[in-house]
Amino acid sequence: MAEKLVLISEWIEVALAIVVVAGVILDSKNLVVYIKQIVLSRGGDVTYELFNHFLSYILLLVMGLELAQMLIRRTPESIAQVMLYAIARKTLIHSNKMSEVLIGVVAFGIIFVLLRFI
Repeated sequence: MAEKLVLISEWIEVALAIVVVAGVILDSKNLVVYIKQIVLSRGGDVTYELFNHFLSYILLLVMGLELAQMLIRRTPESIAQVMLYAIARKTLIHSNKMSEVLIGVVAFGIIFVLLRFI
């Protein structure tokens, strides 16, 4: 009975990974819209804001793909990659203070040290 539950949960994880990948594929059409807006903008603060949203969006899609891989592989390395992308997104996009960037860099360092010894 326990083996059947494990098998069912593994299939559910694979199904969730497929749903995540499908969502990333369907939602990636918005990248074209962002690129078009960036090209047609006149520069200045508007272009910076658009590029910031574009970069945030790309990192979110990459995190979705890494999450799908993590659900399928279930290795410490795949978990660390998801964490790295999450930290990168937070550090690059949502950090307003230098202390937040420093915390992000320290978190990167800790994850790289952990990956080295796993």
